Amino acid sequence: MPVHVIVLNPVRADSFGGAERVLLEFLSRLDRERYRPIVIVSGDGKFSRAVKDIDIEVEAIPVLTGTPAINPNQLDYFLFILRCLMGIPFLIAKLLRFPASLVHTNSRGGHIAGGIAAKILGLPVVMHFQDHPSHAKFYNWLSAYFAHRVIAASRATEDWLTQGRWSL
Repeated sequence: MPVHVIVLNPVRADSFGGAERVLLEFLSRLDRERYRPIVIVSGDGKFSRAVKDIDIEVEAIPVLTGTPAINPNQLDYFLFILRCLMGIPFLIAKLLRFPASLVHTNSRGGHIAGGIAAKILGLPVVMHFQDHPSHAKFYNWLSAYFAHRVIAASRATEDWLTQGRWSL
């Protein structure tokens, strides 16, 4: 019986950048005899349609968001965090319904909501960091406290993540 994996990538509906391309490649190569993924997004768009095209189930939690506004000020970042927190009960319901054995997060908002929801349910989390956003100390703390494993997409991202942290 395959392991059920929730893959959390709550990006804008029109988003299909590098992180989404890497995730799509990962999903297309996943051994379906060993793993059964379901991808959670914010809404229907280019990325969700591409995931459906490779025959993977997609569900939406519209309140979730993957990234804060471009060049966010303090209010933008607060609203981003608030939306992530508001999405946690919906995510917990999906995790219980699926039922998941592992949560793989692939965006800043996914790391927040997925990390907290999985911790509440006692599920392991793999956080896949594709870039190095602002607020490094926050994400260092988040990954140290919530992630069972961290994947860094590049040496630069690994260096950013390990600033002030014991190991990756």
